[in-house]
Amino acid sequence: MKKEQPAAKSSMQLFWGIALVLAGVAVLLRNMEIMPKLSEFQSYSKSLVVIFYCIGIVLIFGGIKKIIHHFKPPRSEASDNSGESSDP
Repeated sequence: MKKEQPAAKSSMQLFWGIALVLAGVAVLLRNMEIMPKLSEFQSYSKSLVVIFYCIGIVLIFGGIKKIIHHFKPPRSEASDNSGESSDP
Protein backbone atom coordinates (compact mmCIF):
# COMPACT_ATOMS: atom_id res chain seq x y z
CA MET A 1 0.00 0.00 0.00
CA LYS A 2 1.20 3.46 -0.81
CA LYS A 3 1.07 6.19 1.77
CA GLU A 4 0.32 9.38 -0.10
CA GLN A 5 0.51 12.77 1.50
CA PRO A 6 -2.63 14.86 1.56
CA ALA A 7 -2.65 17.62 -1.04
CA ALA A 8 -3.02 20.28 1.66
CA LYS A 9 0.16 19.18 3.42
CA SER A 10 2.09 19.15 0.17
CA SER A 11 0.95 22.63 -0.83
CA MET A 12 1.70 23.83 2.70
CA GLN A 13 5.29 22.63 2.31
CA LEU A 14 5.53 24.46 -1.03
CA PHE A 15 4.33 27.71 0.52
CA TRP A 16 6.72 27.22 3.44
CA GLY A 17 9.60 26.71 0.99
CA ILE A 18 8.72 29.89 -0.86
CA ALA A 19 8.51 31.78 2.44
CA LEU A 20 11.95 30.50 3.45
CA VAL A 21 13.50 31.64 0.16
CA LEU A 22 11.90 35.07 0.48
CA ALA A 23 13.05 35.39 4.09
CA GLY A 24 16.59 34.44 3.08
CA VAL A 25 16.63 37.04 0.31
CA ALA A 26 15.27 39.64 2.74
CA VAL A 27 18.02 38.84 5.25
CA LEU A 28 20.70 39.24 2.57
CA LEU A 29 19.23 42.52 1.32
CA ARG A 30 18.84 43.86 4.84
CA ASN A 31 22.42 42.86 5.62
CA MET A 32 23.67 44.98 2.71
CA GLU A 33 21.57 47.86 3.98
CA ILE A 34 22.88 47.85 7.56
CA MET A 35 26.54 47.09 6.84
CA PRO A 36 27.60 50.74 7.22
CA LYS A 37 25.95 50.86 10.65
CA LEU A 38 27.73 47.66 11.69
CA SER A 39 31.10 49.21 10.89
CA GLU A 40 30.71 51.38 13.99
CA PHE A 41 31.28 48.30 16.14
CA GLN A 42 34.83 47.36 15.26
CA SER A 43 34.97 44.17 17.30
CA TYR A 44 31.69 42.69 16.08
CA SER A 45 31.33 44.01 12.54
CA LYS A 46 32.96 41.20 10.55
CA SER A 47 31.56 38.36 12.59
CA LEU A 48 28.01 39.76 12.49
CA VAL A 49 28.16 40.20 8.73
CA VAL A 50 29.33 36.61 8.26
CA ILE A 51 26.64 35.30 10.63
CA PHE A 52 23.85 37.19 8.84
CA TYR A 53 25.07 36.05 5.42
CA CYS A 54 25.14 32.45 6.66
CA ILE A 55 21.61 32.74 8.04
CA GLY A 56 20.37 34.12 4.71
CA ILE A 57 22.09 31.39 2.70
CA VAL A 58 20.76 28.63 4.97
CA LEU A 59 17.22 30.01 4.64
CA ILE A 60 17.49 30.16 0.85
CA PHE A 61 18.89 26.64 0.49
CA GLY A 62 16.32 25.22 2.91
CA GLY A 63 13.50 26.81 0.94
CA ILE A 64 14.92 25.59 -2.38
CA LYS A 65 15.17 22.07 -0.96
CA LYS A 66 11.50 22.15 0.06
CA ILE A 67 10.43 23.50 -3.34
CA ILE A 68 12.43 20.84 -5.21
CA HIS A 69 11.04 18.13 -2.94
CA HIS A 70 7.51 19.34 -3.73
CA PHE A 71 7.98 19.05 -7.50
CA LYS A 72 10.06 15.85 -7.51
CA PRO A 73 7.95 12.85 -8.55
CA PRO A 74 7.38 10.31 -5.78
CA ARG A 75 9.38 7.09 -5.88
CA SER A 76 7.24 4.24 -7.10
CA GLU A 77 7.18 0.84 -5.44
CA ALA A 78 7.94 -0.77 -8.81
CA SER A 79 11.40 0.80 -8.88
CA ASP A 80 12.08 -0.49 -5.36
CA ASN A 81 11.15 -4.06 -6.34
CA SER A 82 12.83 -4.07 -9.73
CA GLY A 83 13.69 -7.78 -9.58
CA GLU A 84 10.24 -8.96 -8.56
CA SER A 85 7.27 -9.43 -10.87
CA SER A 86 4.13 -7.44 -10.12
CA ASP A 87 1.86 -10.18 -11.56
CA PRO A 88 0.03 -12.32 -8.95
